[in-house]
Amino acid sequence: MTGAIHQRQREAETLAGLIREKKQHTVTRKHHAVQRMLMPLAVVNPYAEYLNYPSHSLRARRDHKKYLGLIRAVAFLHQYQREIQTVEVDGTPLNISKSRLPTLRQLTALPMWFSVNPWMNWSNRPGPCYRRSTKW
Repeated sequence: MTGAIHQRQREAETLAGLIREKKQHTVTRKHHAVQRMLMPLAVVNPYAEYLNYPSHSLRARRDHKKYLGLIRAVAFLHQYQREIQTVEVDGTPLNISKSRLPTLRQLTALPMWFSVNPWMNWSNRPGPCYRRSTKW
Protein backbone atom coordinates (compact mmCIF):
# COMPACT_ATOMS: atom_id res chain seq x y z
CA MET A 1 0.00 0.00 0.00
CA THR A 2 2.77 2.46 0.92
CA GLY A 3 4.59 1.64 -2.31
CA ALA A 4 1.49 2.49 -4.34
CA ILE A 5 1.14 5.80 -2.49
CA HIS A 6 4.78 6.63 -3.18
CA GLN A 7 4.30 5.76 -6.85
CA ARG A 8 1.26 8.06 -7.04
CA GLN A 9 3.22 10.88 -5.36
CA ARG A 10 6.08 10.50 -7.85
CA GLU A 11 3.65 10.39 -10.77
CA ALA A 12 2.08 13.66 -9.57
CA GLU A 13 5.41 15.39 -10.22
CA THR A 14 5.45 14.43 -13.93
CA LEU A 15 3.73 15.98 -16.95
CA ALA A 16 1.10 13.22 -16.87
CA GLY A 17 0.44 14.06 -13.23
CA LEU A 18 0.03 17.75 -14.03
CA ILE A 19 -2.43 16.93 -16.83
CA ARG A 20 -4.41 14.61 -14.55
CA GLU A 21 -4.57 17.32 -11.86
CA LYS A 22 -5.89 19.89 -14.36
CA LYS A 23 -8.56 17.47 -15.59
CA GLN A 24 -9.52 16.61 -12.03
CA HIS A 25 -9.85 20.31 -11.20
CA THR A 26 -12.26 20.76 -14.14
CA VAL A 27 -14.42 17.86 -12.95
CA THR A 28 -14.37 19.19 -9.38
CA ARG A 29 -15.55 22.63 -10.56
CA LYS A 30 -18.46 21.02 -12.41
CA HIS A 31 -19.43 19.01 -9.34
CA HIS A 32 -19.36 22.13 -7.18
CA ALA A 33 -21.56 23.98 -9.69
CA VAL A 34 -24.13 21.17 -9.57
CA GLN A 35 -24.02 21.10 -5.76
CA ARG A 36 -24.79 24.83 -5.65
CA MET A 37 -27.94 24.16 -7.70
CA LEU A 38 -29.34 21.74 -5.10
CA MET A 39 -31.87 23.16 -2.67
CA PRO A 40 -31.84 22.41 1.05
CA LEU A 41 -34.44 19.71 1.25
CA ALA A 42 -35.53 17.00 3.67
CA VAL A 43 -36.12 13.55 2.23
CA VAL A 44 -38.69 11.10 3.53
CA ASN A 45 -39.11 7.48 2.58
CA PRO A 46 -42.80 6.50 2.69
CA TYR A 47 -41.78 2.87 2.10
CA ALA A 48 -39.19 2.63 4.89
CA GLU A 49 -41.33 0.34 7.05
CA TYR A 50 -41.65 -2.16 4.19
CA LEU A 51 -37.94 -2.46 3.38
CA ASN A 52 -36.01 -5.57 4.38
CA TYR A 53 -32.29 -5.90 4.75
CA PRO A 54 -30.23 -8.99 5.65
CA SER A 55 -29.64 -9.12 9.40
CA HIS A 56 -27.43 -12.19 9.69
CA SER A 57 -24.25 -10.38 10.70
CA LEU A 58 -22.97 -7.56 12.83
CA ARG A 59 -21.76 -5.81 9.69
CA ALA A 60 -25.37 -5.61 8.50
CA ARG A 61 -26.05 -2.91 11.12
CA ARG A 62 -23.64 -0.51 9.44
CA ASP A 63 -24.57 -1.59 5.95
CA HIS A 64 -28.29 -1.08 6.64
CA LYS A 65 -27.66 2.54 7.65
CA LYS A 66 -25.59 3.05 4.48
CA TYR A 67 -28.37 1.51 2.39
CA LEU A 68 -30.95 3.91 3.87
CA GLY A 69 -28.54 6.80 3.30
CA LEU A 70 -28.11 5.78 -0.33
CA ILE A 71 -31.88 5.85 -0.82
CA ARG A 72 -32.00 9.31 0.76
CA ALA A 73 -29.10 10.55 -1.39
CA VAL A 74 -30.71 9.37 -4.63
CA ALA A 75 -33.99 11.09 -3.73
CA PHE A 76 -32.10 14.27 -2.81
CA LEU A 77 -30.12 14.32 -6.05
CA HIS A 78 -33.29 13.79 -8.11
CA GLN A 79 -35.09 16.68 -6.43
CA TYR A 80 -35.75 18.50 -9.71
CA GLN A 81 -37.42 15.38 -11.11
CA ARG A 82 -39.81 15.02 -8.19
CA GLU A 83 -42.65 17.00 -6.73
CA ILE A 84 -41.52 19.02 -3.74
CA GLN A 85 -44.04 19.28 -0.93
CA THR A 86 -44.09 21.80 1.88
CA VAL A 87 -45.18 20.82 5.38
CA GLU A 88 -45.28 22.99 8.47
CA VAL A 89 -43.38 21.95 11.57
CA ASP A 90 -44.04 24.21 14.56
CA GLY A 91 -45.09 26.99 12.20
CA THR A 92 -41.94 26.72 10.10
CA PRO A 93 -42.25 25.54 6.48
CA LEU A 94 -40.20 22.48 5.59
CA ASN A 95 -39.64 21.41 1.98
CA ILE A 96 -39.61 17.65 1.49
CA SER A 97 -39.10 15.18 -1.31
CA LYS A 98 -40.16 11.55 -1.22
CA SER A 99 -38.41 8.40 -2.36
CA ARG A 100 -40.11 6.66 -5.26
CA LEU A 101 -40.87 3.00 -5.70
CA PRO A 102 -38.92 2.44 -8.97
CA THR A 103 -35.76 3.81 -7.35
CA LEU A 104 -36.28 1.61 -4.30
CA ARG A 105 -36.63 -1.48 -6.48
CA GLN A 106 -33.29 -0.78 -8.14
CA LEU A 107 -31.53 0.04 -4.89
CA THR A 108 -32.99 -2.99 -3.12
CA ALA A 109 -31.17 -5.23 -5.59
CA LEU A 110 -27.80 -3.72 -4.59
CA PRO A 111 -27.42 -5.33 -1.13
CA MET A 112 -28.00 -8.76 -2.61
CA TRP A 113 -25.55 -8.01 -5.40
CA PHE A 114 -22.85 -6.97 -2.94
CA SER A 115 -23.59 -9.79 -0.52
CA VAL A 116 -22.56 -12.41 -3.09
CA ASN A 117 -19.08 -11.92 -1.67
CA PRO A 118 -19.36 -9.40 1.19
CA TRP A 119 -15.68 -9.63 2.09
CA MET A 120 -14.50 -8.65 -1.38
CA ASN A 121 -12.84 -5.24 -1.41
CA TRP A 122 -15.31 -3.39 -3.66
CA SER A 123 -13.40 -0.11 -3.32
CA ASN A 124 -10.82 -1.49 -5.76
CA ARG A 125 -13.52 -2.39 -8.28
CA PRO A 126 -15.65 0.65 -9.09
CA GLY A 127 -16.51 -0.64 -12.58
CA PRO A 128 -19.21 -3.19 -11.70
CA CYS A 129 -20.94 -0.84 -9.26
CA TYR A 130 -20.75 2.06 -11.71
CA ARG A 131 -22.20 -0.01 -14.56
CA ARG A 132 -25.01 -1.17 -12.29
CA SER A 133 -25.82 2.38 -11.11
CA THR A 134 -25.90 3.90 -14.61
CA LYS A 135 -28.98 1.82 -15.44
CA TRP A 136 -31.08 4.25 -13.39
